[in-house]
Amino acid sequence: MAKRKRRKIKKNIFGSFILFFFLVATFVNACNDFYEHNQPVNTPNVVEQDMRYRNTYNFENFKLVDNRLYYESDEYTSETGIDVSVHQKEIDFNKVKNDGISFVYIRVGYRGYSTGEIHEDAYFRENIKNAINAGLKVGVYFFSQATNAKEAQEEAEFVLYCIKDYKIALPIAYDMEYVTQDRIKDLTNEQLTECAKSFADTIRSAGYDSTIYESSSWLIHSIDMTVLQDYNSFWVASYHTGKMPYNYVFDIWQYTPNGHVSGIETDVDMNIMIKKK
Repeated sequence: MAKRKRRKIKKNIFGSFILFFFLVATFVNACNDFYEHNQPVNTPNVVEQDMRYRNTYNFENFKLVDNRLYYESDEYTSETGIDVSVHQKEIDFNKVKNDGISFVYIRVGYRGYSTGEIHEDAYFRENIKNAINAGLKVGVYFFSQATNAKEAQEEAEFVLYCIKDYKIALPIAYDMEYVTQDRIKDLTNEQLTECAKSFADTIRSAGYDSTIYESSSWLIHSIDMTVLQDYNSFWVASYHTGKMPYNYVFDIWQYTPNGHVSGIETDVDMNIMIKKK
């Protein structure tokens, strides 16, 4: 009986060691995966040797003060902005400006992700009039669900019609994102890129500057930057203020969706615009 017990104990100890090493290996692999996914990544579609596509910002110069992000260097400075839509409801833009906000992006409209119909944002006209009257620099964006270049052109033409009576100081933004049950989830990178290009080309042909708004992961994985890089600016959404996981050129960084600004009762997206001195 004693021998059997010792064997049983030895087997239990051996089994515990195996379980321990398995748990350690699992933990190490998880840590490695976390580390790899939280490191700055290189955009695979951009020619790595071409330094024109790299931003030259020193991320140590980004400073978060009272939950607002600033940048200052010998070469660059920054401005603070927001982007708004119907979700913010009534906005007092005079209070917004007095709270240190210098620019605002306003949603013109959107294409429905189920019906595919184009709609004007319910607060667009009120927002753009009041923002301009308050002395803010104004830009506009359109939430796209275009499935092809023709639909993207249609969206751009809708934007141009809506803004024809207003002074637009900033590049017009194309915003495409995946949403639940959306109509673009099966599009290829090539098709997504063609939609963005069609929108931008239509905007530029009307005499306006264009910009592409996307998450950093979208820009890295979902479109071909080489097609869009040379004639668009980029507005990047990334909520990692310590280090953006995106190494390439951008002009505006949307760094949090949970900002607080006087004159707005809801949370609001906060943006930093980086400008050469």
